[in-house]
Amino acid sequence: MNCKTCNDKYFIISNSENWNDEIQKCDECNYFETDKQAQEYKKAEQYNKENIMKKLIEVIDCILFGAILFGLLFSLKYADQVDQLLISLRY
Repeated sequence: MNCKTCNDKYFIISNSENWNDEIQKCDECNYFETDKQAQEYKKAEQYNKENIMKKLIEVIDCILFGAILFGLLFSLKYADQVDQLLISLRY
């Protein structure tokens, strides 16, 4: 659509009477009927971004743990030590 007012985000961030940030619907593209709908949309969008970041951090933590464990296992000098460590990790 190419709305120049909201840059195709369907809402704008303006200031309230107290100069606080306020989400309002874009009057030019009129995607939302009310400001409240625009605010709910923005809140859901932010919630989704936060959840994606949390999941990404969890995945990175798992990858790092796996890499550390992999390095520890293969830095051992003897194969029987690797076997003993693997056995101990199972329990």
